[in-house]
Amino acid sequence: ELSSETIDCMQEPFEIYNSNVDEEHSKMVWTHDKVNSWYRNGSGRVITNSPWRLVDYWNFTKEPNEKDYKFN
Repeated sequence: ELSSETIDCMQEPFEIYNSNVDEEHSKMVWTHDKVNSWYRNGSGRVITNSPWRLVDYWNFTKEPNEKDYKFN
């Protein structure tokens, strides 16, 4: 059992996750040039919570990889 006051995500898994989010969003209508919505921030990045179905997100996040985090 881990005991920490803080947990930080390591840079590489953070970047991989965000790249995967952007890749999945690129397949959705929210990234189409003619779509303007609150899903897109001022920089043009789609920032909705998750591009995945809830069951898919749950399946790949239910078991954390401890190497992806720094425990303080």
